[in-house]
Formats: sequence, structure tokens, C-alpha cells
Amino acid sequence: MRNKVISATEAVKAIKSGSTLTIGGNTIRRHPLGLVREIIRQEIKDLTIYVWVAGIDVDLLVGAGCVRRVEAAYVGMGPLGFAPNVRRAVQEGRIEYEDFSETSMLARLRAAGMGLPYLPTKVLLGTGMAQYATHAKPVTCPFTGEQLYAVSAAKADVAILHGYYGDVHGNIQWPMVRNTDDIDPVIAKSADHVIFSVEQLIDPKTVMSNPTMTYIPHNWVNAVVEMPYGAHPGTCDGIYDPDSRHLEEYMEAAKSDDTFKAYLDKYVFGTKDDFEYLEQAAGLAHLLSLRVSH
Repeated sequence: MRNKVISATEAVKAIKSGSTLTIGGNTIRRHPLGLVREIIRQEIKDLTIYVWVAGIDVDLLVGAGCVRRVEAAYVGMGPLGFAPNVRRAVQEGRIEYEDFSETSMLARLRAAGMGLPYLPTKVLLGTGMAQYATHAKPVTCPFTGEQLYAVSAAKADVAILHGYYGDVHGNIQWPMVRNTDDIDPVIAKSADHVIFSVEQLIDPKTVMSNPTMTYIPHNWVNAVVEMPYGAHPGTCDGIYDPDSRHLEEYMEAAKSDDTFKAYLDKYVFGTKDDFEYLEQAAGLAHLLSLRVSH
């Protein structure tokens, strides 16, 4: 039960250029964007990204030139539309992209967490998706003779996730309302090294007094970083809403490589850490206006 709290700078040093990375969250919800910005600051390149339903997290990394390949069920900005940097990079052949259904990508992450080389699935049957997928192969069930597809495990070197509350040992807890579509536990189990940013560090005694609120146990987690508003400009459900003002600025900047470079220079390379980023991108008064009242 050691103390796993470190800085974002130190935590991200575990991610090396050329490694595989998986990222938690869902569209514009609960992505570890503070850690993503630190990856960009440290100029980590040539990443292969495994994600389920991704958004600004992957779009930022692709726009910054950090990514070689993406394997995902979805990368987009939810109600804001396509992920502009990802779309442009795929269309221009600058990154490799392999598409999966949500269920088949979830099976790949589950296989990694279970220590299996693959899992069988029916969901690709009758679709054209499997013929383009290098990680899906037809198989026959040895018990029934049924035709299935095997999808290979999406085993990552490092997983980065953003959580609500965590203690120094790496126990991550929900707020009072849980999200039914959250697969962060699956993602956390699928990687060799797990980094969690959290909104707030809490006392281990609080964890012990409310054990059922722990959704990621300490033995899965290698590092914890306290990062209030670490999912900004996205949302951290039940704590703060998405920053629509900054998301609109982001989408406008991401319309071209040149304007996005200016965005990165201002908000990522022009800030030494995420506290400076938040001050530059939003300011205290605006951040407080995003808080969810209970």
C-alpha cells in the first residue's frame, strides 16, 4: 500500500515514443486531457492508440503529431461533429486507422484484461468491417461448429484515465451516481501500466468507510496525479459540465493544421503545466460556473 501520488510530468515519463497507449473516457466525457496535454509537451511520438469511444483526447494527440496508428470504435466530438484533426490525418494518409464496432472493440479490451490472446464475437458477422480488419479472423466454434470471428487482444503498454476521487494508494472512487456506460474498469485492466488523474485526492479512511464506491482498486494502478478539471474542456460527470466556449474555440482552431498549431502553441506548449493551461483557457470564474450544483 505505497504512496503512488506523483506529478503529471513524472507520470507521463512512463510513456515512451513508439509505445501502445489506451485512454479512458467517452466522447467528451472524463478523458484524461491534462495527461494528454503533458504527453504533447514531452513530445512523445509514434504512438499506437487503442480506444473505445474517443473524442478530443485522440484528436489532440493526432493534431500534435504524436500518433502513428489508431484502433477504435469511434473518434468524434459527439454533438459537435467529426474529430477534425483525425479526419484530416486519415484522409491525407498521415496516420493508420482501423475501425471496429463498439462491441468488438470492447471484446479486444476485455481479452487484454483477461490475459487472453483473443475473444470470439458474433457482431462482425454479416458486415464488411471484418474484411478490412487486421485484428479479426474467422473461426469455428469447436463445440457447435458455429462460425464466429476472433478479435485479438488490444494489450497496451500504458493506460491513462481520469477519475473522480482517489487516495494515495490508487483506489479510485465514483461520486454518488454511477455511469452505466462506463468501461474505464475494462480499460484499466487491459494495460501493463496504469496512470490515473483524479479530480481530488481523498483520505484512505474515506475509501475504507465507503468500499462499494471503489471501481478501480489500488492493485491495478501504478500512478495517481491530482488534477482538478483534468478533463477540461470536456466534462467530468456530476462535477462539472463541458466548457462549450472553449470547445467551440477548439473546433474552430482544428479546421486546419496552421490554426491548430497556433492553438497548441498558446494552450499546450505555451503553458508549463495544466494549472497554467486552465488559467489561460478558461480562468477561475468561468471554471466555477461549470460546476454542477447538487
